[in-house]
Amino acid sequence: MINTRIPRRRNCCPKDTTVEPIKLRASVDLKRYSSFHLAKRQSLVMGERNLVDVDKLVLKGLQFHGFHGVKQEEKKLGQKFLVDVDAWLDLSTAGLTDSLTDTISYTDIYRIAKEIVEGPSQNLLESVAHLIANTTLLKFPQISAIRVQVGKPHVAVHGPVDYLGVEILSYVSGYKNRFQNFIKNLREMGDEVIVVTTHEGVPQEFYGAKLIGSWSAGETEKPLLIHVGRLGVEKSLDFLKRVVDRLPGVRIAFVGDGPYRNELETMFSGMPAVFTGMLLGEELSQAYASGDIFVMPSESETLGLVVLEAMASGVPVVAARAGGIPDIIPEDQEGKTSLLYTPGDLDDCVHKLEHLLSSKEFRESMGKAAREEMEKYDWRAATQKIRNEQYNAAIWFWRNKRAQLLRPIQWFVRRLFRWSPGITYS
Repeated sequence: MINTRIPRRRNCCPKDTTVEPIKLRASVDLKRYSSFHLAKRQSLVMGERNLVDVDKLVLKGLQFHGFHGVKQEEKKLGQKFLVDVDAWLDLSTAGLTDSLTDTISYTDIYRIAKEIVEGPSQNLLESVAHLIANTTLLKFPQISAIRVQVGKPHVAVHGPVDYLGVEILSYVSGYKNRFQNFIKNLREMGDEVIVVTTHEGVPQEFYGAKLIGSWSAGETEKPLLIHVGRLGVEKSLDFLKRVVDRLPGVRIAFVGDGPYRNELETMFSGMPAVFTGMLLGEELSQAYASGDIFVMPSESETLGLVVLEAMASGVPVVAARAGGIPDIIPEDQEGKTSLLYTPGDLDDCVHKLEHLLSSKEFRESMGKAAREEMEKYDWRAATQKIRNEQYNAAIWFWRNKRAQLLRPIQWFVRRLFRWSPGITYS
């Protein structure tokens, strides 16, 4: 194996009269393996080379002046940003020919980061890092994974903090295929695969949260719809605007924060809507309990922990029948603990909400049933399921396996002592 580190000289990039000189620190980490060693390694890492087994381009210490942040001073005056980029790809053929497609141009990655940081303002560092990562992956199909770190040095806050940053690691598509290869290899390695599916535990603080009368805006008699979660465009939260338009007698509260918040606030301007921002602990528990109905329009939830938390707080749920939500609310529980509607079907969603809004007693009975159902989803129940099912199954399997291994030995011992003089075997 050859492990070299080649520094990138500043004078290797020809000066362009139309573009300012590019100053950057960069290096290449090269790891080379023989074909035999690579084949052996591939059999151990899900059919693909692990990130540590591929080459990496490194750009560190890139500095740009950007206008990103949530404060007006940041957007108006701007500040210095530091960007580090690590890109994983196969450089085994780089340099064997004169083709530049065998590698990646450092200057191109530099320009991508520069244009994004110095471009239109973003509220969050995460947005800047994701833009750099996604743009680079789209431009260079040779890259299998990329890590982007964006930071603000010497942040103007009180306390010991002098650097604020975020690190984003993105992969190209194909994760599903890699996971299937992992399962295939896992089956070949073991004698038996024991799989116990469980769920995320719901903290006990959501059991018994007290009802509060906040966010009334002078309209306490109107029922309150509540949504908890990240405010992102992928959550289909604009669907709730059409829902509220059809239900003029309700209020709605959004608990959480995210890049889509400003657009949502503009969208719901002049309507009985409240945006609380991020809440934690007891405040979050009270926020759940203050709602009359929890609404979840997202069609891409893998589990939907917020749905579990709402039901644990005794709040009936109206959610899209998509993603992992039907696993939480199976068909035999629909109409008892919660209601599901066809994804994107406005009429179906409004009909389910009207059914709950028409009767306070119905809402309370469904909320009570939801809370009782969620008792099986606390952390104690989740750990007991793993202990009772997985550990017991593993113990039973080993005992059975041991009995199979000992059976020929027992047979041989019986045969041996059966003909031994003066020894009886029973």
